[in-house]
Amino acid sequence: MEQPIISVIIPTYRCAGRLPALLACLKAQTFGLDRLEILFADDGSPDGTGDAAAALAAKYGNIRALCLPENSGFGGAARNAALRAASAPYLMFLDADDRLPENACALLYEEMARGDADLVTGYCRRVAPDGAVIAEIAPAYAAVPAHTSELPRELPRELLMRDSFSARLYRRELVAAHGLFFPEGTPGEDIFFLYSYLLRCKKAVYL
Repeated sequence: MEQPIISVIIPTYRCAGRLPALLACLKAQTFGLDRLEILFADDGSPDGTGDAAAALAAKYGNIRALCLPENSGFGGAARNAALRAASAPYLMFLDADDRLPENACALLYEEMARGDADLVTGYCRRVAPDGAVIAEIAPAYAAVPAHTSELPRELPRELLMRDSFSARLYRRELVAAHGLFFPEGTPGEDIFFLYSYLLRCKKAVYL
């Protein structure tokens, strides 16, 4: 099997029925499923979500299923478990109800490689299960054009864009070098991680 390039970290809880659609979305990536390492980290679901993830891991060599022994109440513990297990040089974080356009991973990776960026961000929307757009996310930057920010000088512009945590590509070596993590047992763990990461970045790109 090809060495994965992007580790996709997916915390799960009571979402067994959503995993097939999420996997279909990842299989459809033009980037190639075999270049992704998919890590499901189940937060002690009582509905068989952990078993459903384990079944997928048994079928696909690049899927791993981790299971916390008991529910932690928030996403930080599950994300940390998968973060510790990730092996690819780049990281992406998804939730079970997230969906990616077919070229999402390719676009983010190509920009990361071309511009030597520490963070590449895509645009996200809130959509219905059928794909119909419900709302554009974050009016504060809905009209922001594509750009490159040199950090920390242009940090304020990037701090506005806090609603697209799952539409980003991160460098695992930067996370490891600074010991970055998700706080556990509290909400807002994704924003804490994002801001901690931004403070260590030198270049961020928004597509």
